[in-house]
Amino acid sequence: VAIVAWLIYRERHRLAALPAHQAATLLAAGLAGSLAWAVAVRAGIQTAHLVIWPVALWSSAGGILGWRAARILAFPLACLYLAMPIWEPLLPWLQHATVAANRVLIGLAGIPAWVEGNNVHLLAGTFAIDERCSGLSYLVAGVSLAVLLGQFNREPVRRRWLLVMLAAGLALVSNWLRVFTVIVAGHLTDMQHYFVQVDHISLGWSLFGIVFIGFFLLVRLLPPTTAVSREPAAPTASARRAGPALMLVGIAAFAAGPVLVAATARSATDGAVIRAVEVAGWDGPAAAFGGWHPAFSGADAEMLAEYERGADRVTVYAASFVFQEQGRELTGFYNSVYGSGQGRAAAPPRRVDVLADALTMQMTESEWVAASGGRALLWWTYQVGTRQFQSGLPAQAWYGVASLASSPVSSVVVLRSDCGSDCVAAREVLQRFAGAALPALLLAARQPEYPHQDGPGLAGTTRQP
Repeated sequence: VAIVAWLIYRERHRLAALPAHQAATLLAAGLAGSLAWAVAVRAGIQTAHLVIWPVALWSSAGGILGWRAARILAFPLACLYLAMPIWEPLLPWLQHATVAANRVLIGLAGIPAWVEGNNVHLLAGTFAIDERCSGLSYLVAGVSLAVLLGQFNREPVRRRWLLVMLAAGLALVSNWLRVFTVIVAGHLTDMQHYFVQVDHISLGWSLFGIVFIGFFLLVRLLPPTTAVSREPAAPTASARRAGPALMLVGIAAFAAGPVLVAATARSATDGAVIRAVEVAGWDGPAAAFGGWHPAFSGADAEMLAEYERGADRVTVYAASFVFQEQGRELTGFYNSVYGSGQGRAAAPPRRVDVLADALTMQMTESEWVAASGGRALLWWTYQVGTRQFQSGLPAQAWYGVASLASSPVSSVVVLRSDCGSDCVAAREVLQRFAGAALPALLLAARQPEYPHQDGPGLAGTTRQP
């Protein structure tokens, strides 16, 4: 943030020389961006609200100062992205590159080791090259230095791209050398070296510093270019400052989303439970056993129950979120209908229709293979308030919109039936059960009860939000 402020301050003379005028299109974009940011925050979609925020800030500032000023402010405000945790999608690719590079280095060094997946096996032990070893921090730091160097020297666009690519390559190389150095230290000391037992982060940044000293020396050797002249301009006669009214309009456009989020803030609620419902023609609900338990972190209430009818057996899971925020979301990053590390999907999910109470409802179906080898069929559906969704992202987006005006409960209902030789029979079992039970299950999930919460006139009763 300090660097961005300095970059803007550095352009103060160019900005002062421009005639200030309102850019209505940018003001409208700033307002729309601010409201979209509010929806993304409420929906718990972190990458979206981080990406939107600088755009909304740039649009609002450009709306006050005009398009020409907006072009000057674009680069400084875009630098905010270098400080945001939005680069995690690169982690798997960087991890694979680190493993591949060290496989080559180990072979060249003649170290008796073999690489299996992301693990490097030595005679004295094993190193796991996980995502934390991918070098993302070094890559972002290196690219940031190159971007700022290009801006400081006002380099042409082609030279800036050259600096960025050179810095990115050197940053990755410094990380590969860090990992390789630790592997060599482990090999030579039977895994007893300081870098193995205590700390190798300081080693990484030391190598990064050495490599980037070389980067700056190499930049000095590159042929000079004719940079675009950006000398501070004297204010023109037509230059004027934005009036207070215009500034208030721009600030209001940018602040609309944060104000709306703050005004509709909610607090956590303790003691919520989902009542397991009785289903006509089925025995239950009973306690469920077998180890299957979907993972929905931060849920305000959960229910896991089992129903039987003759040889047919269905396990039901439901989870409710009275309100959502970052880290407690209906479709968070670590949430899964399959459970955490308990199995995997054997086929892509598909839609199925359920006829219940003369209405056709949709659920999502997936075949699940347990870690123990057993197979089961899973049906699930999300709901926000009274609206159903078959996938998580639309449900999160709708919650982000609806929560700014009301307090919808978000929930998920999952049905499971074990497969025999195939899953045709399990599908028929789920169809019969869902037709009889789904409306009641959805109602129970979106209306969690509070049996132990006392208050004026509420002692010994239940309360619904």
